[in-house]
Amino acid sequence: MPRSPTTSPAVTPSDPAPPPQGCDGTSPFQPDGPAPARSGSDRLYVTVTAVIVVLPFVAIGLAGRHGTHLRGQSRGLLHAHVGRLFRNDRTPPERYAPDLLADRDIRAVARAFPALCVLTLALPFAVGWAIGGTWVYGVTALLWAGLVRIALLHHVTWSVNSLCHLIGERPFRTRRHDRATHLWPPALLSFGESRHNLHHADPTSARHGVDRGQLDPSAAAIRLLERLGWVYDVRRPTAERVEARRA
Repeated sequence: MPRSPTTSPAVTPSDPAPPPQGCDGTSPFQPDGPAPARSGSDRLYVTVTAVIVVLPFVAIGLAGRHGTHLRGQSRGLLHAHVGRLFRNDRTPPERYAPDLLADRDIRAVARAFPALCVLTLALPFAVGWAIGGTWVYGVTALLWAGLVRIALLHHVTWSVNSLCHLIGERPFRTRRHDRATHLWPPALLSFGESRHNLHHADPTSARHGVDRGQLDPSAAAIRLLERLGWVYDVRRPTAERVEARRA
């Protein structure tokens, strides 16, 4: 008896895997898979970063007193940078700045200082909101053009009191135990104030960066105000005066 041909069951092809979807800016993100294990280079990067960030604070914390050793210098550096602001030893302006106290315009600026602080934060928020159209843009502008700007400005200013008495060059003679230096990296952001060695050598000089290639935006601003007739009796160092103070 002839055998009937057998038919194999139909095989349904499996559905192809859907292509990965990209983010169109409105759809939710696709769930991520398991995070890959950290490699040796990743662990080394995290370790080195942690050491760089934490070690200075550990050194400052271990510092017992001011002195010439590492612990004392670390503590002194912290005090010169920001610690002095938390001590109740206010400098008497009547003794050190009587001319400023007698200036009517300076007194008006001092009285308006709280309002100026509010204004310098409110303006970035308002401009960011006006440009972006939402409060998120306002907060972003407040963060970068307000808080970050103020933090950067303060740390640059404080560095003149701390770093510019610890590291840098001393091309000019100063009084005994005077450690003021020229530190070029923050020169532009500090408007030339980090050329601090000459300021101690010649305190009445309106210019701190006197050598070739030394930027001094403060001196340029003073010169502009002088040409406009808003300042006068500006004391600039002569070549003979500068050379007489070189170390």
